[in-house]
Amino acid sequence: MDMNMTTTAANTYAAVSGQKTGQSADVNVERNAVYRKTADDFESFFMYQVLELMTPEPDEDNLFGGGFAEEQWRHQLNEETAKSMTQKGGVGISDHIYNQLIKMQENQI
Repeated sequence: MDMNMTTTAANTYAAVSGQKTGQSADVNVERNAVYRKTADDFESFFMYQVLELMTPEPDEDNLFGGGFAEEQWRHQLNEETAKSMTQKGGVGISDHIYNQLIKMQENQI
């Protein structure tokens, strides 16, 4: 899955650890946008993993079994479904992570 979670997490950590008091509101708005994206990416990744576990393996003996092609496209379908679910509100994981990142930000001031 190509969600670039490591880079997003590293950027979030850099934003949190580089925070100083008296910064402009624009910096906080940008930082909060990074937090929201990180939280949404994590929820998408989590939902992708759930969908992967729930999706049955292709039945190659079936008349309509897709074989190798179905196996390849199934992962992409699950990834896009997970992203879509998160964009439409998800299951709430993103909101909890976002709130925790905000609390971390407030504790460092």
